[in-house]
Amino acid sequence: MKTDISLTLNKLIAYAREYLMLDALDEVYTLNRLATLCGVKAVELQETETDETLDALLSQLKTAITGVDIDAIKDALMPAPHMVDFYFRDELERKPEKAFEFLYELYDCGGIISDGTCGGVDGYVHYALGNRLARPVMLDVGTPVPYTPIARGNRIASLACDDVLSADIAARLAAYASNYGGTIAKSGDGDFLVCADSAIAHASAKTNIKDGTVKVDILDYPATAVKFSGIAKNAVAREAGALIKSATDA
Repeated sequence: MKTDISLTLNKLIAYAREYLMLDALDEVYTLNRLATLCGVKAVELQETETDETLDALLSQLKTAITGVDIDAIKDALMPAPHMVDFYFRDELERKPEKAFEFLYELYDCGGIISDGTCGGVDGYVHYALGNRLARPVMLDVGTPVPYTPIARGNRIASLACDDVLSADIAARLAAYASNYGGTIAKSGDGDFLVCADSAIAHASAKTNIKDGTVKVDILDYPATAVKFSGIAKNAVAREAGALIKSATDA
């Protein structure tokens, strides 16, 4: 059966109104954007409701219009980045957990992050991330840095940290762990993966390699991993920064 493009686009508007904070005043503008992206003439706004999933509606578009840019369609349906950033930061000042829940639920409904599905291979955990839009919000870790949700499960995101000095990087990551909790892993230059929880956070210490103000342990984990702990947060950050520098130099 031939897809009714006008109806599908109106259903996408109904979906965005229900799940993606689309304001009634922006419906005509967003509908026109969708029509332009689909290469069709202006579509009339209709009073429409839908119980179809976003994936189902996007699948209808792909079937009807060869080469339609699905990422651009998703981007058009999402709230403006400054609007998401405002709501996120406003809620973050009151209840951080609620702010993160808002952000991940919105991005999940917008189809721009995965559900965090993962599988273990040789003791490592691999997340099925798929394609995602770069839609960061600014997260305060001593200074605002881009925080980009990747997967909903365990609140997985990338945290940009492009400071030159390793001590500054360590301070940013320490601030993240202190303010919001979770685990951090290196993921390329100037980028760190962060998540609310992971198996490594519960791994026991296998060997103590340094004690004193800052305790450093090798963890009982399939991959080589170390844990820094101590009451003095600045000392922990400095010790971690020294290790980052040594590893970089090596």
